[in-house]
Amino acid sequence: MRHTESVAKTRFALGLLVLLFPMFFALGRGFHVRPNGSSSGDGSASRPWDLRTAFNKTGVILPGDTVWLHGGVYRGTFESSLVGTASSPVVVRSYPGEWAVIDNNGTNDNALWLKGAYTWFWGFEVMNSNPNPPRGEAGVNFAASTSNKLINVIIHDEGATGINPYWAAINSEVYGCLVYYNGRMDDPEHANGYGIYGQNIAPGRKYVQDNFFFNMFGIFPAHMAGSSNARLDDISFIGNTFFGHTLYDGKNVIALYGNFETGSGRNLNPEWRSNFFYRADFWLGYNGDGVENAVYTDNYFFRGGAVEHPANTYAAKSGNVFTSSGNQVFVRANRYADRYEPRRASIIVFNGSGASSVSVTLPAGVLNVGDKYQVRDVQNYFGTPITSGNYTGGAITIPMPGSGSPIAAPRSIPANRPGRSLPQHTSNEFGAFVLLANAVGTWPNDVVELPGVATSYALEQNYPNPFNPTTRIEFAIPEASHVNLTVYNMLGQEVKTLVDENLPAGLHRATFDAAGLPTGVYVYTITAGEYVSSRKMVLLK
Repeated sequence: MRHTESVAKTRFALGLLVLLFPMFFALGRGFHVRPNGSSSGDGSASRPWDLRTAFNKTGVILPGDTVWLHGGVYRGTFESSLVGTASSPVVVRSYPGEWAVIDNNGTNDNALWLKGAYTWFWGFEVMNSNPNPPRGEAGVNFAASTSNKLINVIIHDEGATGINPYWAAINSEVYGCLVYYNGRMDDPEHANGYGIYGQNIAPGRKYVQDNFFFNMFGIFPAHMAGSSNARLDDISFIGNTFFGHTLYDGKNVIALYGNFETGSGRNLNPEWRSNFFYRADFWLGYNGDGVENAVYTDNYFFRGGAVEHPANTYAAKSGNVFTSSGNQVFVRANRYADRYEPRRASIIVFNGSGASSVSVTLPAGVLNVGDKYQVRDVQNYFGTPITSGNYTGGAITIPMPGSGSPIAAPRSIPANRPGRSLPQHTSNEFGAFVLLANAVGTWPNDVVELPGVATSYALEQNYPNPFNPTTRIEFAIPEASHVNLTVYNMLGQEVKTLVDENLPAGLHRATFDAAGLPTGVYVYTITAGEYVSSRKMVLLK
């Protein structure tokens, strides 16, 4: 079941829908889910399921099928029992042109439980909108399962931990995710505000790769803590970036890996390779009996350090860099490892000289000449791209945001206690970015071409209205036109231009993100050829 939406212009890509494995479209089917779907539906576009129903359709959703999450907020806690195979996984992801959010506000449970097997959860958002979320819940919990994957998911503002890949989750993988603001600012203990917390017992290896963990409200953003029962054998951390952990009493210990107690035996075969640490420390084998046969190579520490248990043994230990000066740029293309979104890359910049911009040389094949691209600041991922354009070859230039630059605000209420403060953007001696190229899928601020025929010009009322913080605006143009769609405040001042481009005839949709704007009445005006129309909308926070 193929979708019919296409992209007119990508201005706000949260991930790429480039080529999946051909088998997904050649062999697999598509099922549809909406926040207002029903258990009595059949999973078609006209009769979608609700999410809870879809996750339990193990006899209907088969290996190779895709579950499309249509845009909107799915409220509650959800448990997936879907089962694919190694060669034909089930895929769960946002529908092209739409953005799905799982919000466990109002529950005392994790937002998403991953059970079943061989299911890829890809390209959506998990969060808790409650400013005082329960301290025990998490975003995503890998329960007893086999070979499930979390890919390019954004997880934030959970009351405890972002991701829990527990020992019973065999061969699980966390890849390309942004994980931040988990834990509570007013938690007196800050014991559970981790970005990731888990264990592993062989057989099978866990992979945590090319993720960003930053600005947690707990003690350690990454905490892999084992015991005699829940061990830490065979876990790989590759290409992850850790920074910004000064929100709780200014501590800068970012990642810990080891057993709680002595006498439970060494943890076997850990791999920490090519990770990046900014003003952050790493402890390997911090307690217990240390680790055995570790691979600890090519990690880069800028104004940070590492503590190693004296009993550790290593299969490989080389190339680790510890520095507090100089400039270094790293580009990790997602195609480096595999498979998911080959035109997406992580860019990590250490800018000891404080330069206002940096030149970034891309590996061959990340961008082709003529590709449209954009670079997003992970600390303000839902904001305006740092830079964008058409690739002309060679290096690209990235402006370096610094202290005082826009940053996503946490939902957790500040405790206003000494040593605890709202997060601030890092200085321009460090930057972490995501490069997105030639997005086939579209996301919150994209202009989407909708199915249907436009017989006359029209500007629809935004929906929802009132709204907070995003709303959608649909319009129709019966002939190809240059379209300008702009939002103004009641003083007539321009707030934001949503569309300013040539569009084909048809039905279109744009999204207005009012994050950072005050409550009030706003006016949006469209100009297309000789057609001009305006409507009012209400932002209510």
